[in-house]
Amino acid sequence: MQTLNWNIEGMHCGGCAQTLQALLARLPGVRRVEVSWPDGRARLLLDPREAPPERLVELIERAGYRVVAGQP
Repeated sequence: MQTLNWNIEGMHCGGCAQTLQALLARLPGVRRVEVSWPDGRARLLLDPREAPPERLVELIERAGYRVVAGQP
C-alpha cells in the first residue's frame, strides 16, 4: 500500500472535490481517497500495482484539474 498526498489546482467549489473524489474512489486499487476543496488537497491510499500513480495523475488532468505537488 502507498499513501499519496497531492496538491490539486483547478477545484473551484465543494462540487469539484466531490466529483474528483468519486472519480478516484471507483478505480481498482484505490482503497481510500479524501479530497478537500478548501485545502486544495487529495490524499489517497492505494495499491500502486493496481492503480499506478502516473495513471491517476493522467485521469485527474483529463478531468480538468492539475496535480502540482506530490509524487506521481
